[in-house]
Amino acid sequence: MSRSNWQEEIRVSQEKLFSMSGETAIDRLRESIASFVHQPLQVVEQDATLEQCYHQLESAGAQSALVQSSDDSILGVIELTKVREILDQSGPLAGGVRVSDVMNRNICIEPESSSLAQILNRMVFSECADIVLVDHRGIPTATTGATELLGMMREAFPELDSEPSFQEISQISRVPLH
Repeated sequence: MSRSNWQEEIRVSQEKLFSMSGETAIDRLRESIASFVHQPLQVVEQDATLEQCYHQLESAGAQSALVQSSDDSILGVIELTKVREILDQSGPLAGGVRVSDVMNRNICIEPESSSLAQILNRMVFSECADIVLVDHRGIPTATTGATELLGMMREAFPELDSEPSFQEISQISRVPLH
């Protein structure tokens, strides 16, 4: 999913959610992002090969991992789809490629107490397709990306797969972030 595609998809999803009648959708948007992200944090070293990263993510069933050089660093995020894509395209030539060569450095670091609405807005406005969630001490607890988040939103809000009516679109209003 290209940068403009995920941003547009999140924006359209937000508009659909904001147009839903009833307080349920608004209440869900105010929920902590931690209630949507259920995968344990995966961490890979910056010097790991893409093949090592692929096997780690696959065996954990994870879609992304935090990239670190030490326990107290946050260098970026690597997504399984990107690793898979590079390995498929490059084959044996990808053997020497390191995680640090292809990780996403343009990330948002957010408190796990942030609401889903806050996270969606930050992703779109800051153009960061990957999020690192941290606890109240600043310790990373999870990573999530635009593709994962859109999937979680579709699970939480099945209505997103239906097209909003003209009346719903015309009544779109922003949800307060608090």
